[in-house]
Amino acid sequence: MKVNVIHTDMNPCGGAEQLALATLQALTEMGMQVDLTVAREPDVARIEKAFGDKAAGVFDRVRVRPLGRLPVELDDGALTCRAAGNMREYGLIVNTHGDILPYSDPSFAGRMVTYCHFPVAAHYYIQHNMEYLRSFVDLGLFDDKVIQAAAGDRFWQSLRDYYLLMLRNSLVATNSQYSRQAITGVMKNCALGEPAVIAPPVCVEEFRNAALFSAPREDSVLVVSRIHPSKKLENAVELARMLKGQGLGKKMVIAGNLSPADRFGQKYHGCLLEMVERRGLSGYVKIIPNLGLRELWSLMQRSKAYFHPLQGEPFGISVAEAMSAGLVPVVPDTGGPTEFVPKKYQFHSLEGAAGIVRNSFKATDKERLLLSDSVRRFSLQAYLQRFSQFVRSALEPVEPSPKLTLHKRPEGHAVRHSESL
Repeated sequence: MKVNVIHTDMNPCGGAEQLALATLQALTEMGMQVDLTVAREPDVARIEKAFGDKAAGVFDRVRVRPLGRLPVELDDGALTCRAAGNMREYGLIVNTHGDILPYSDPSFAGRMVTYCHFPVAAHYYIQHNMEYLRSFVDLGLFDDKVIQAAAGDRFWQSLRDYYLLMLRNSLVATNSQYSRQAITGVMKNCALGEPAVIAPPVCVEEFRNAALFSAPREDSVLVVSRIHPSKKLENAVELARMLKGQGLGKKMVIAGNLSPADRFGQKYHGCLLEMVERRGLSGYVKIIPNLGLRELWSLMQRSKAYFHPLQGEPFGISVAEAMSAGLVPVVPDTGGPTEFVPKKYQFHSLEGAAGIVRNSFKATDKERLLLSDSVRRFSLQAYLQRFSQFVRSALEPVEPSPKLTLHKRPEGHAVRHSESL
């Protein structure tokens, strides 16, 4: 069977890209002929630096295709769906970027799997988030004309309808109970089946072998995150100010990927550096973009605590990676990480986070081993097995259901056929 995996851009090298790589691996190991459709040509050397040698092996087994424009057209200020003729050759379509990438066609119904990390796009449409829209224009997914159309509510309503159409016409998987509740909340007026929870792949054994039994560790805090405004890394800088003021720890290292093509991330990186300088933290906080995997292992060997700055994180692959390496997690008390991080490591305020960091510096080897053991269920092999089973269930014959399409209301709104949102 021919399968098309759709992902906006592999080069950010974040958790979504790690999941996309594992998905490609799962499908090729199932014996399928796999194409990867992307808006930007993958920088394999960059991806291999972030994820290790295994990444190149995955790309050797797939064909890369350009995504081009999304299959929608502007009609009187609203979006209408058109046929995606270049997808008719595939027996299965897998969207691994279903949190932000709306890609749908009525013909996909019954042969599309969408991994939705979190339905963030639905909230972007309500907020009229222009940064999100411009990123799609930069990638060539939308024409420049949409920026002008975005001045009206009709455009954003039709874009939201289009996104929900994709979810409605898909077999949906997500990463946590937290994300599943958010998806069902967004789709509450639609007949969407319950999304399956398939935890994303974590290279548990790699991090255990590289860092779990390392000694000696320093009184230092590690933060791993893609460098982007949505990741709230300013919370890490603020925590560092508090720790230094209390005489706790020697340093904090913020390590994460920063794509050269991400102008929002590049600007944010500059703002973080200025923030560190203004707060007198230049000797305490170090920000390292585009760290290689082996360099990350080295940091994890030397660090005692891992701080996660984002409240409402859908899952947190980097949290599980840090735990597998023996670091004590310090995470917000909302979001997916609360489903696998013990309560005593969850904070409600940065003052509470500072207290957990203080205790982490005294954690025993036994405590670190227990933390590492607790996340072994999120291994790469576990994901490959669960996702393969999910795909097989998607391919099982089912009773045909009416396909949902977009049509225009008299006032110009694009909605799903036979169902108003």
